[in-house]
Amino acid sequence: HTGTARRARYRGTLANGETSLNGTVRLCLMPVDPETVPVVVGAGRYTQKKGTPLDEAMSPVEIMATAARIAEKDSECPGLLSAIESVATVESATRTRARLAEPQGLGVDLYRSMPRSLANACGCSPDDSNCLLTHDGGNSAQWLVNHTADRIAAGEVKSALLSGCEVHSSLMRALKTGGESARALGKRWADDMQPPPAVRVGPAYIETDLEKKHGLHVPIRVYPMIENALRNHLGRDLATHMAEVGKMFSGFSEVAALQPQHSWFPTAHTPEDMIDPTSAGNRMVSLPYTKYMCAVMDVDQSAAVIMMSLAEARRRGVAEEKLVYLHGCAETIEKELLKRPELHRSPAMEEMGRALTSSANITLDQIGYKDIYSCFPVAVSVVA
Repeated sequence: HTGTARRARYRGTLANGETSLNGTVRLCLMPVDPETVPVVVGAGRYTQKKGTPLDEAMSPVEIMATAARIAEKDSECPGLLSAIESVATVESATRTRARLAEPQGLGVDLYRSMPRSLANACGCSPDDSNCLLTHDGGNSAQWLVNHTADRIAAGEVKSALLSGCEVHSSLMRALKTGGESARALGKRWADDMQPPPAVRVGPAYIETDLEKKHGLHVPIRVYPMIENALRNHLGRDLATHMAEVGKMFSGFSEVAALQPQHSWFPTAHTPEDMIDPTSAGNRMVSLPYTKYMCAVMDVDQSAAVIMMSLAEARRRGVAEEKLVYLHGCAETIEKELLKRPELHRSPAMEEMGRALTSSANITLDQIGYKDIYSCFPVAVSVVA
C-alpha cells in the first residue's frame, strides 16, 4: 500500500534493550555528539496587510526575508542569519504563475535561484550546493525540516535557514489590473542576478496520463471525491456527514479569528455557515465543499525557521530555553490515486504514524498537541 517510511532518531542512540522482571523491554539511551543533534533555534511568520498597494507589495524574497528576520529575533541572537550555511526554500505558486506569458502571468522568471536571492537578502553566503529548492506541494515544508535535520545529523551542515511564501494575492491583483501595473510589479520583483540554478530536492508528484485525461490532476476535483468515499464508508447521508465536517472547520475558523495578525481570513464561522453555500461569500466550489472549506493560494504570507546543530547553537550563544529538539521524523509517498484499493483510507499515513512514533520512542497518546495540515477537510479527517 505504501512507499517507504523514513525514520530518524536524534536525541540518543539505542543501546541493548534490557528485559525487566515483568517481561517488558527497557530501552537505554546513550549520549550523542551535539554536533549531530538538530534543533530549531528560531521561527517567524509574517502576513502582509490585505490590499497593500501594488507599488508597496513585497516580493516573494522580501516577504521571506521578513519572516527570516523575525525568526532571528525569536532566537534572541542578533546576527545569527549571517552565520547560515544552507538556505532552502519551498517552491512558490507565485513564482510558477509569474513565469506564464501575459496576460495569465508576468512572462518573467522572478528568480534563477530563489534560495540564493533569499540568502543575499539575509546577508549570508551559502555555497551553491547548499541553495536548495523543493518541488511544490503541501508536504514540502515539513519534508524540508526532516531533510535538514538529516543533513545536520549527518554532519553535512551546521546551520540552515528554511523558508516559504506566497504573495499570490498581490500577483493576482496586478494581473487583473493588467498592462503597465503588472509589468511594473514584475520588474520590481525580479532579481537580475544569474547564479547557478538552485539544487532541487524532495519528492515531486507526477500526474499520470490517465489522471489528466479524467481531470483528476486538479486537487479540487480529487479531494471531494475522496470525501464522498469516506462518507460512504461511514454510512452517512450527505447532510449528516457535512454537519460533522462543519463542526471541525468551524473550530479552525475560531482559531484563525483569535490571531488576526497572522490569519488571512480572521473570521469565526458557525458550523452551519461553514457548509451553507447560500451564506455570504461561501459559494459551492465542488460538491460537497463550499469555499470556506477550501485552501486559498491568494494570500501574502511567509514563514521561516532557523535550524542548527546543538553544538553550533551553543557556540552562537542561543539560550537553552530557546532550543526545540526534534525527537523524530517520518515521511511516506502514497500510491497514485487510481491505484489505491480504497479511497477513504491512507495506508501511507498509517505507516508514517508508526514510523514517527518508532523514531521518537513514544506512543501517539503521549503527544499532547497534533498539528494536522491539508488543503481540504477529508485528509484531516483520515489522519485524525
